[in-house]
Amino acid sequence: ARRAFAPGENAGLRGLLDRAAVILIDNVDALGARDLAQEELFHVVNAALDRGVQLVFAGRQAPRKLAGFTDRLASRLAWGLTVGLDAPHVETRVALVRRIAGAALAGIDAAVLTALVDAQAPDMTQALILADRLTRGGVDLKPAAPAATASFDRIVQAVADRFGLRPADLASKRRHAEIVKARGLALLLGRKLTGHSLDALGGMVGGRDHTTVLHALRTTEARVAADPELLRAVNELTRAVLAAGGR
Repeated sequence: ARRAFAPGENAGLRGLLDRAAVILIDNVDALGARDLAQEELFHVVNAALDRGVQLVFAGRQAPRKLAGFTDRLASRLAWGLTVGLDAPHVETRVALVRRIAGAALAGIDAAVLTALVDAQAPDMTQALILADRLTRGGVDLKPAAPAATASFDRIVQAVADRFGLRPADLASKRRHAEIVKARGLALLLGRKLTGHSLDALGGMVGGRDHTTVLHALRTTEARVAADPELLRAVNELTRAVLAAGGR
């Protein structure tokens, strides 16, 4: 988008937009603090609205929170329906990487690939970039990472100790806030430090299904991102579990 709206490079794009029935622009954040590009986009939006053309924009922030955007352009972008989308779960990103990279992943351990995607591809755009690098052999993949695995029983025990609970509490049906938080942390650590599937992890905390585990993971990830104390707990628990040698 930045180059397409750059001065002297928009003639061809303008012709395409004048004939378009629907206009979709991804990564609109890239136009932040680019006054000339934003001026061009402002007129594109106005012209499209006059013709009744549907416009779809995607970005990392809501229109009113876009950094470096003029008030009038942010106002135009905010006219429509704003929908927040959660980042796809790591399993979805791994599936995309596998689908695109294909044969390039032959012989790669599933836990290694999951850890790589988790660290380097936090969204679908980055997953596409990672898949391309894997296809071209641009990523150094070690075949094994035994130090990054742990026993889920050890994880549950460590989390229970941290919260003053019993391991059985995490597998119970109780919905007390502290138990829910601890259970979510155990599942988060289980996904990061073990090779178990979500179904397997759910089975180890009271027979919870894939959807329930996925919801718990997303909720916990959001809490960890917003709470420095919880992030510190995750880091300390990770070190403690790995230091125990996965027993």
